[in-house]
Amino acid sequence: SQQVTANFEADDLNLPPPPEPTKPEIAIPKVTPKVATVKRGKKATFNVEIQNSGWVVAKSVKVCATGSKTFLSIGKCVDIPSMYRQTSKRVTFAVKLKKTAKKGKTLPVTFTGTATGAAKVTAKATIKAK
Repeated sequence: SQQVTANFEADDLNLPPPPEPTKPEIAIPKVTPKVATVKRGKKATFNVEIQNSGWVVAKSVKVCATGSKTFLSIGKCVDIPSMYRQTSKRVTFAVKLKKTAKKGKTLPVTFTGTATGAAKVTAKATIKAK
């Protein structure tokens, strides 16, 4: 039996070139801690990693935190003017647990990332009242 080896280039197969990447791809791969236990009236600090895994620059990147307005006091959104391709940044949020929260209550905090032309992404963490 004979073995035949052939090398093909994409041009030889008449395949169209791959499409040019046109959109950033953002993700929130990591939020730490996942659960923060704090005393009522105190703050929990969350570190949120936002990532542009696409091949184009992400513009007007915004990371926001939302949660119960009754029991949580959350700061403003963080604006990042641009993120180069294949990069990530860490943003920090201080979330205050109001004194009105009952001991043992668990409250979700949602982190949302947006950028021009990219799909919205979310990640979750939890605050537990001590």
